[in-house]
Amino acid sequence: MKSRAGRRAQAGPDVVPLTYYTSLLRRQALVIVGAVLLGTALGLLRTMTTAPVYTSTVSVMAPAEPLHTGSRRLTGQDGSSRRPRNSTMDTEAQLVLSNEVLTRLSSFQGFRVGHDELRRRIKITAPANTRVLNIAVSASRPETAQQGAGIVAEAYLSLREQIVGGVQQRNREALQRRRAVLEKRLAALPGDEAAMPRLTARSRRQALVNQLSSVEKELHALESRAIQSGEVLRSPALPTAPDDVNGELGPATGAGVGLIVGVGIALVRNRRPRLIRTAVDIPPQVQVPVLAELGQHSAARSNTYRRLRNLAFDKRASTVLVAGLPPEAGVRVARGLASLCVEGGARTALVHVDATGDGKARRGHEGTADEHASFPVFRTPSGEGDRGFARALAKAREKAQLVVITGVAPHTAEALSMAAISDLTFIVVERERASDRELVKGMQAFEQATVPAQGLVLTGPQKA
Repeated sequence: MKSRAGRRAQAGPDVVPLTYYTSLLRRQALVIVGAVLLGTALGLLRTMTTAPVYTSTVSVMAPAEPLHTGSRRLTGQDGSSRRPRNSTMDTEAQLVLSNEVLTRLSSFQGFRVGHDELRRRIKITAPANTRVLNIAVSASRPETAQQGAGIVAEAYLSLREQIVGGVQQRNREALQRRRAVLEKRLAALPGDEAAMPRLTARSRRQALVNQLSSVEKELHALESRAIQSGEVLRSPALPTAPDDVNGELGPATGAGVGLIVGVGIALVRNRRPRLIRTAVDIPPQVQVPVLAELGQHSAARSNTYRRLRNLAFDKRASTVLVAGLPPEAGVRVARGLASLCVEGGARTALVHVDATGDGKARRGHEGTADEHASFPVFRTPSGEGDRGFARALAKAREKAQLVVITGVAPHTAEALSMAAISDLTFIVVERERASDRELVKGMQAFEQATVPAQGLVLTGPQKA
């Protein structure tokens, strides 16, 4: 039987199997599902508590108008004269957002808020190469949005008419003053051109006549020009749906955010130590195959012990270390292994490093119900250190061909020294008691000491 851990070891140390992520999702499913449900609930709550926003758009034609008279020409960088530019669309947009228009809008129901808020609720766009303004007004009700768009367009056109009318009036007055000055200068010259003594006087008269003629033409054109305040090209329509479809975006956005938060929490929780329950929970850093998983049935346990015994016989091992997480889990497996080795015809002894033992040697068939063989057990207190263990090991080797050592955790210094003198090393992991951090720590210690373990054995908790 090839375990998942065995296949992972064959794949290489840098390969993270897909089962690792599926196991993560399985372990943290409640957290992820809870976060998604919470996000969806918050999205629904936002949908229910947030007022919908409706937008109505009106299109207004804003003809180009000169902001002052063209009688006084401007000079460009190249020395050529040019007329002053007409009003730009940016200027028209500022008129829409002027205080006069906003004051007019704020006098109606649904728009009685500050000017800053009104500016946020008014959006202005202008198609390229046109003199058209698209004015969008937002409100909490469709009828209010439609009414607001109409009010803004009306107030803007009224304000524009006043400004354009004032500009034209000021231009007219400027042209009239210019004409009066030119007429006075012309009247000051001698009336008879033949009597003019010099050519410069006649040239000045001709220049004044030309300027006066130009002013008369511009004044006539200005007086005959009607005020073009603009017009509405497309009346505001009644909105049929809110801008933000909260009924769809709210829960969907909440679920998405909840999923991201849930996965983030799951990854953080996954970095914490967790108990090993199945072979899938073994971290990918552990590059040792799972040889067997012990169940509660005696037949299954005997098969596991027999597989370990066959490995020891095939390797012709004289010393086998069975470390455990916790140590008592390794003791149970070591006793079963020793019993099956005796049954297989090998003289076997057990060295038990016991923190509470008295160090006396005794014979017995201690263990589970399927252990029928007798073997000597040498206990050595862990407090005696290497000397006590060496004496117990020497006594065991005098009486046995195969010595099984147990009673230590894999991440201890004692386990490393015992693994250095052992032919085989097995790590017993008790489900729901051993953590992945302890296992990784122990396996890394074995690898650094160049005495790697040959396999893992998963066992269930001991029943009382």
